[in-house]
Amino acid sequence: MKLWTDKEKGEEVQVVGLENDEEESVFVISTVRTLIEEEGYSPSEIAILYRVNAQSRIFEEMLIRAGISYKIYGGVRFYERKEIKDVLACLRLVLNPQEKLSLDRIDKLGKKRSHAIQEKLKKIEPTLAPEKLLQAILDKTPYLELLDPDDEADASRLENIKELVSVAHSFATIQDFLDTIALVETGYEQEDSKVEARVNLMSIHAAKGLEFRAVFVVGLEDGNLPHTRSLTNDKSLQEERRLLYVAITRAQERLYLTFVKRRMVYGRTQYYLPSQFLTEAGLVTDTSITF
Repeated sequence: MKLWTDKEKGEEVQVVGLENDEEESVFVISTVRTLIEEEGYSPSEIAILYRVNAQSRIFEEMLIRAGISYKIYGGVRFYERKEIKDVLACLRLVLNPQEKLSLDRIDKLGKKRSHAIQEKLKKIEPTLAPEKLLQAILDKTPYLELLDPDDEADASRLENIKELVSVAHSFATIQDFLDTIALVETGYEQEDSKVEARVNLMSIHAAKGLEFRAVFVVGLEDGNLPHTRSLTNDKSLQEERRLLYVAITRAQERLYLTFVKRRMVYGRTQYYLPSQFLTEAGLVTDTSITF
């Protein structure tokens, strides 16, 4: 099959290596702002695509801070995801065992499991650092037993929980952590206003069949795209390669591909290499990687 277009030659694909996910989000959101304010793009003509749903969190927060409206296409916002609400309910019960909304939420997990979780939560020290408190909840309660890491949907939920633990590392106290989440949720409420032109955030899977004037494909590292689960399986690796093809062909005019050197995962710094798909395509070479 030979690809063709009836459009005139456009902008070159931009491949950008950043130090970490914070720098990645700053680059993306500042470029989005430039496209909107200086080049006349409508927010709805811009999409940020990611392989892993947990990656949406930092872009959501940065867009809220920048005052740029957005929507999660085919999904829900990070702090509205069930597993995130469940874990945060457990966290609040460590601080206040009688907090009614959190008790009601945990009760929905089943009477026997709810009782077991509440008993374990009573034994967790509430003065622990935020990330250690979250980790204690995950280690000592049976909540994670609800999730099967071999199930794709549950694996995505586990990645969201890992992202929550990683976020907690940025805060000195639980109150600061919860206050920041409350601010983000306030941003959610403001986003619920009837603003029609919004930047699109979505997984690459959800982007099939859609096109946008400008597309950012983020997190292009070995371990993200291709995903860790696919690195040792040739068939799965081919599926990941096709997934990237889907992502890059969503762009009509501008295409930005980003990767980072390191990310915080479950509170630990992990180092990455650029996606092998970028090196295969000659878009990244050892000599061109600068951080």
